[in-house]
Amino acid sequence: MVRTHWSIRAVMTWGLILALAILNAVVRETLLAPALGETVALPVSGVVLSALILLVAGLSVPYFRPVEPRVFWLSGVLWLGLTLLFEVGLAFLVVGLAWRELLASLDPRDGNLFILVLVMTLLAPRLAAKIRNLV
Repeated sequence: MVRTHWSIRAVMTWGLILALAILNAVVRETLLAPALGETVALPVSGVVLSALILLVAGLSVPYFRPVEPRVFWLSGVLWLGLTLLFEVGLAFLVVGLAWRELLASLDPRDGNLFILVLVMTLLAPRLAAKIRNLV
């Protein structure tokens, strides 16, 4: 039996998180925003995505084992890095946003909880491992 390195599993798990994030955005734009308005849909979407990230982490971290506890922190850093690369690439290459517009998405005062999503992305593997008594 070939053992898959924890980093490969972490990247595969992040791919699932990415798919859920895209689905979350579609639901927000097509269902929530028209029904509730953008000022409600945006924070609801941020909280839902953060919960989904923690749920996926909780289901996946047992498969990162056996590893050292630091691997859960490294997985969070990896997930955060991949998320930032994806977001910056999407913002600049596809949407054509300026830095100012991209950085505005980190300001929660307008209801955008993307900063919460980023923090959860970083902490989720370690939190999930702690919740599941793996560390």
